[in-house]
Amino acid sequence: METRESHHYRNYCRLRSQIKQLTKKARIDYEKSVASEAKSNPKKFWKFAKDQTKTKQGISNLKDGEKLAESDEDKAEVLLKQFSSVFTSEIGDPPTFDKRDLYEEDEEFHISVADVKKGLEKLNVNKSAGPDGMHPRIFKELSNEIAPPLAQIFNKSLSEKKIPDDWRQAIISPIFKKGKRNIASNYRPVSLTSIASKLMESFIREQILTHMKKNNLLSNKQFGFLQGRSTVLQLLRILDEWTDILDNSSAKIDAIYLDFSKAFDTVPHKRLITKMRGYGINKSTCQWVEDFLSNREHRVKVNGILSSSAKVTSGIPQGSVLGPILFILYINDLPDEVANDVYLFADDTKIYSKIDNDEDCNRLQDDLDKMEEWSAKWLLTFNPEKCKVLHLGKKKSTHEYNLSETTIESSPCEKDLGVYVDHDLKFTEHMDKVVNKAHSIMGSIRRAFRYLDCEIFLKMYKGLVRPHLEYAVQVWHPYLKKDIKKVEAVQRRATSQIQNLKNMDYKDRLKKLKLPTLIYRRMRGDMIEVFKLLNKKYDTEVSNFLPLHRTARPHSSTRGHNLKLLKRSSNHDPRSKFFSNRVVDWWNSLPNTVVTAPSVLAFEMRLDKFWSNLTIKYDFDTAINSTRPLNAPGGHEDLGNTG
Repeated sequence: METRESHHYRNYCRLRSQIKQLTKKARIDYEKSVASEAKSNPKKFWKFAKDQTKTKQGISNLKDGEKLAESDEDKAEVLLKQFSSVFTSEIGDPPTFDKRDLYEEDEEFHISVADVKKGLEKLNVNKSAGPDGMHPRIFKELSNEIAPPLAQIFNKSLSEKKIPDDWRQAIISPIFKKGKRNIASNYRPVSLTSIASKLMESFIREQILTHMKKNNLLSNKQFGFLQGRSTVLQLLRILDEWTDILDNSSAKIDAIYLDFSKAFDTVPHKRLITKMRGYGINKSTCQWVEDFLSNREHRVKVNGILSSSAKVTSGIPQGSVLGPILFILYINDLPDEVANDVYLFADDTKIYSKIDNDEDCNRLQDDLDKMEEWSAKWLLTFNPEKCKVLHLGKKKSTHEYNLSETTIESSPCEKDLGVYVDHDLKFTEHMDKVVNKAHSIMGSIRRAFRYLDCEIFLKMYKGLVRPHLEYAVQVWHPYLKKDIKKVEAVQRRATSQIQNLKNMDYKDRLKKLKLPTLIYRRMRGDMIEVFKLLNKKYDTEVSNFLPLHRTARPHSSTRGHNLKLLKRSSNHDPRSKFFSNRVVDWWNSLPNTVVTAPSVLAFEMRLDKFWSNLTIKYDFDTAINSTRPLNAPGGHEDLGNTG
């Protein structure tokens, strides 16, 4: 109703102001809730950020022969056809495989109610429900009530070597990998399966792992999905070997990165069970896994629309709990087939050799031939078009290698477990990519949040931006001043986005936020990594590449310690700046009270206290522009060379 009464207008203005304030408060509260979960549930932020943009990016229109699939239903059918086309046909009996001289027989096992309850309490409530619609939150919050009946179901399933039919169903979420978005083969299938099935799988997985570890059957070249092994540990170990070899200016290395064609989807079931039995996995477990893999069906979901159903005749469901350990077991014997070093992270495979002459090249080619024979025998084929050779060294090898009568293409830089490794091991391309990625994410944060205060900034920056600048940084740690400045520029620019801090100096912004410089964080990360390596926080079979000083010197509680590292000689970069050399002076300068901390958390707290007055903690500009070496407690260390 229109009115010209002044008091009506005043009431309207008052109510309008109240609504604006309430709307603003609601927006701030929601933004804070998104920020608080940035680390534990990043999906929430990305959904929030996408809702702020006008452009929506999902599954593109897909090529289907001469036609184009445009509707969600047609896209789902095209993807289903693609995912089903890669299955392996297994004809005849599998090859023999028997390692009985290496192990003690595996024993049958029972699943207790306490085990089930413990497993239920560990469920991540941010995960999606399976095809049965049962959400993990239901399982977790009702753990006391449903643990006993679930334990009965699990033990009955194990004793009868059968699984419920509902556990054989999978809903596939297609995840874009790289390349053109309109090609179905550029999408990876990730299966959503029953939460109850995943819990049961976790007990089977633990039984298999326990047997393999107990009998020392796991290859020391496999780093994927195993406790105490990681991508960073593998990269540190390999780069330690490579930088040591290349410290001789005339040395050369040829590293070949191999790509399996749809590895998880093509594992043949009969051959997998043969290998399980060959490793001595108990009969009940083998039969249960065989039934778990049999008669499976999957459907593809695109924007809530489901495709028709298709049979799964080979492979291991990606997204299952049991899948990774089954694949690791299947590929476990591959490194035994060759003379040179092979390193694996699940299906990511690389083989390398120091090259002194043509005989070394020929031996490497012989190993490729043996690996190809292995792949033909076990029906896990390589894709020669995606395999690459990286020639390392100042005087690089130019030898050509072949796989399946195809010449492997040479590459100046290869992505290795998330790190771009270039031929001179300077990691220039990797630094460019992580810096661009971090700037991009920070831009998304700035566009999504209207009220970016210090609290929200810190949670979002620490949860989503900084991890990109610190993933595997022990491997690619910048040592040229130009690179150090380039990486630090991300944090410098990010902190200037906060409205009430943008006019402050970088040093003052960091102090206000209690946010250390990235160079300090890298040094701190180095020390934490050394502590973990020396205190057996990793698998000792694969982490023993930091040599201790042979003579233990007397120490007091405040000066020196008997865990000093041996600094090996080095002639050139990058060896002199690599982790195993770079950390020695800083580590050896720490007092005994720090290095003998009882846990990683205690070590971090003691290190932070001891380094609390270190110049580079907040004052990056003074540190980077200094003409003198930085002062470290008990020693000196160059910040970097001029780039």
